[in-house]
Amino acid sequence: QAEVSNSVLSQRVRVEKNATVRESVVFSGVTVCEGAKVRKAIIDKNVTIPPNTRIGYSAEEDEARGFRVVDGITVVPKNYVFPS
Repeated sequence: QAEVSNSVLSQRVRVEKNATVRESVVFSGVTVCEGAKVRKAIIDKNVTIPPNTRIGYSAEEDEARGFRVVDGITVVPKNYVFPS
């Protein structure tokens, strides 16, 4: 079962089984795939977060993906595509 807490989700957001979204803002057209974890993040439009991906748990990992991390908040840009 998915868990969403202290977050704002726009329309057309899908949070799949065993995924969590905490203290985040998620824009339209985003899918948080099974087992993914999002914390203290802003996810812009039309992003699919792959299964078991963690965002907002390690600034170093997030910055290595090219995300901006400001004051402990990770920003994932619009239309970002995760490498396969």
